[in-house]
Amino acid sequence: MGALKQLAGETALYGVSSIFGRLLNYFLVPLHTAIFIPSEFGSITLLYSYVAVFNVLYTYGLETAYFRFITKSRDPKIYDLACTSVLSSSLVFSAILIYFAPDIARLLGEPGKGYIIQWLAVILFVDAFSSIPFAKLRIENRPLKFVIAKLGNILLIVFFNILFLLVFKGIYEERFLVSLKPFIGDIYTPGLGIGYVFLANLLGSAGLLFFLFSEIKKFSFYFNWTTLKPILIYSIPIMITGLSGMLNDNLDKIMIASYLPADFYPQHNPQGALGIYGAVFKLSVFMMLGIQAFRYAGEPFFFSQAERRDSAMLYASVFHYFVVAGSVLMIAVSVNADLIAFVFLRNPEFRLALYLLPYLLLAKLFFGMYINISIWYKLTDKTMYGVYFSVAGTIITLVLNLILLPIIGYLGSAIAMLSCYSSMCVLAYYFGQRIYPVPYKLWPVFAYLAISTIFSVGSFFVQHTSFAVDSALNIAFTIVFTGIIFLFEKKRWKRNHA
Repeated sequence: MGALKQLAGETALYGVSSIFGRLLNYFLVPLHTAIFIPSEFGSITLLYSYVAVFNVLYTYGLETAYFRFITKSRDPKIYDLACTSVLSSSLVFSAILIYFAPDIARLLGEPGKGYIIQWLAVILFVDAFSSIPFAKLRIENRPLKFVIAKLGNILLIVFFNILFLLVFKGIYEERFLVSLKPFIGDIYTPGLGIGYVFLANLLGSAGLLFFLFSEIKKFSFYFNWTTLKPILIYSIPIMITGLSGMLNDNLDKIMIASYLPADFYPQHNPQGALGIYGAVFKLSVFMMLGIQAFRYAGEPFFFSQAERRDSAMLYASVFHYFVVAGSVLMIAVSVNADLIAFVFLRNPEFRLALYLLPYLLLAKLFFGMYINISIWYKLTDKTMYGVYFSVAGTIITLVLNLILLPIIGYLGSAIAMLSCYSSMCVLAYYFGQRIYPVPYKLWPVFAYLAISTIFSVGSFFVQHTSFAVDSALNIAFTIVFTGIIFLFEKKRWKRNHA
């Protein structure tokens, strides 16, 4: 009970940074969907999809490896070694991207925008190098400093987006503060367009170096191949797993831009369709907020509790309550989808694919379940299983997108993602029960998944009256439903621990 409370408390604190930070960042979605047309928003979505994949390559699993080896050895030199390794490799990777930036921009269909690739190379470098100091904060149970750094980074990104896209743009177009136009005209370039989104990110990422300064200054260059070799042997499969995972999460967007038939949607080219799909995909962030908060607290927690005699029972309880929370969240977001979309997707064009939301939320819920179930291969150092599961998911994602995209458009991408994560979940459970048995109670899990799916999908078939009435009824339903689940689980807890 005490351990569960500890995990819940740390998850809540990490969740503050993840949820509040993402919400701050999410205020950019109405801004971007109001300013940019779907094809421009599609370009932003596509470039950030590639960034997500490259982030994994830049850190190559050292964050998780650091948890494992610092927990085993308690040698402070592990921190120096991990920082040295990531810093050195990131410099090389970013130098290559900067040199070939014009060619890469042309390959991505953004000719003349090599400067954006160069900015992204610097962002990737800073984010990769800061990943080990962030891991150090987590393993030392210093979530408050973690929260401050994460929120500071996001606040800077939001601030510079507003400054460039609203303030400077408004002054330049003489909508307010006209007297400042001569000064703003010297520093604001209207033709930069979506480039300001990435410039804001660059300046925000640079702020990480300030927020993590005390952790960075404790680092000194250190290299020891004998020590690094087993760390890399452990981390490389984690990297391959993470790379496959990022492909599972972003391959749909990459393929919509490159594989969707040009005339599939009469009003939009593939880049425009990607912008619409990407905007709805952003709404699934509400599920990812909980998953990310859980991951920040859960990974160190699972490692620290591994030696307990009742660790398997503890992991089963964690899994159950994760599914409960995820199911309630899925229903809450789906039932209130119209209201959420009205707030965040300001241009009605971006709401055309809102019906995809339950598929995407359920896919993310399965992903969170997979994170829970698959912890066994990290605890037993059988990290190659993570590679097998993730690669299987990538193959499913690729094949189903190839088959379904030309037939049913971006609905095929949503179905591919759901099939990917649910299959990975089944595989992780099947092999995990043979290598590291955990007494999961599956019938309650199946019941919650069925209920959440029925209510979420069914909410899109309910007859609408007026927007205000529908919104009020949906909010009331969400509150009552959440209360019923809370009382049911509270009674169940008392019965099982009587």
